[in-house]
Amino acid sequence: MVVNVDGRGEHTLSDGKVDASGSWSPDGTNILTDAGGSLLLVPVDGGQPSPITIDEATDGRALRPNWSPDGDWIVFSLNVHGASHSDIYIMRKEGTDLHQITNTPGEDEEFGDWGVTP
Repeated sequence: MVVNVDGRGEHTLSDGKVDASGSWSPDGTNILTDAGGSLLLVPVDGGQPSPITIDEATDGRALRPNWSPDGDWIVFSLNVHGASHSDIYIMRKEGTDLHQITNTPGEDEEFGDWGVTP
């Protein structure tokens, strides 16, 4: 659901049955969310959500996505089928160029985000 700062203009973006988290695109036109282990791009103008297909053969659950500041990349948690844990991955917003960032067997890495380190 999206609502104006003044509390008016409320409209629902999805049925909300499986949407777990969301990240506004830097240009403010879409919300990136996870639903049932897949990534969805939800237009804030009320258009139809569209899945983001990960080009690599992952066969797993993608969760908790966040946009890069420039809007070109997505960071998210991925539990590859058969693994006992989740790791952090990045990919281009089109679902290409997948890179594993963490590799921590036995530990769930679930909350990737973009930031600066000293």
